[in-house]
Order: sequence, then C-alpha cells, then structure tokens
Amino acid sequence: MNEETKNEGLLDADEAAESVVNIHDDTSFGADAEMMEDREEAFANLGYTWNGKLLEGFGSGRDGLFVRVRRLLCIATDLSDELRELDLFVGSAQVIIWLCSHTHAEIVSVLTSADAVTQFYDWVEENIKRDQSGHAVTTAIDIYNDSKLNQAEGVPDEDNPLRRDSSGN
Repeated sequence: MNEETKNEGLLDADEAAESVVNIHDDTSFGADAEMMEDREEAFANLGYTWNGKLLEGFGSGRDGLFVRVRRLLCIATDLSDELRELDLFVGSAQVIIWLCSHTHAEIVSVLTSADAVTQFYDWVEENIKRDQSGHAVTTAIDIYNDSKLNQAEGVPDEDNPLRRDSSGN
C-alpha cells in the first residue's frame, strides 16, 4: 500500500483528541451503549477511506459480523486460502469495506431484512466498481491486518508466572 493511500483521511493527533470523549470527565458510571460504541470506534478507526468516505473501525464486533456475512453470501473458501490467492479474496474484501462503510445499526438493519443479500450486492455494485477490485483487496487486507495488531493473546495457565498452585503458593 502506498503512503498516500495509508494517510488519506487520517486524523492528526489534535483532531483525534477532540473527537474522543475523555473517560475521566465522565461522571456517570452508567455510560450509555452509544457512547461506549463511539469510544470504541474512535480508538479502532485507523483513518481508512473508500470513495472519499472515512471508514468505521474493524473491531471485534465487525470481525464477528464479517464471519456472519461471509456465511450469508455463501463464501466458503477458507480465509487463509484467500489470502494466499488474492483473486479469491475479492468477495471478502467487499464484505470488509461494506461493514466499515456502515454504522452498526445500518448493518443490523440490512442483515435482519429478508433481502439482505440483494441489498449487499446492490451496494457493492454501486460503490466498488470492477476496476477498483485490486484497490479494494489491498485496502481490506490493510484494514484486516491493522485490526489484529493490538489484540491481546491469552497465556495458558501452566505458562502464567502469576498463577498460584492449589496450595496457595
């Protein structure tokens, strides 16, 4: 991915700071779900754009929806096979860009409708032209890879230095 594509639409540090609600200023312990989602998205969004629109972050919620939409569209190819043979990844790239182009509420609205597959492909036809397929694949791979960068990995109990044995030691 070239540097211009990566930086297109990125927020600078000052803009990002202004767009995020400061957790320490929140005086209520029961922050509503929308505020929490906004915070998560602000931290997850890495500034990718598609056709001039800033894409939503590809956090764990969208990662789960990615699997669901792939099943809905009958994309049965193993993701690791798709990543080895990028021509196979076009459908999954379309799914990632579609998911990141919509709010959670919009995604749920489409997925719960009887014509979800038609709505998805209508959107793809209008927003991801055939000559954009290569760019869509590159962008989707970057989004997917970036979403995995900061994921914590669990430590098995037997390898955990903080684990106490059954005697309390």
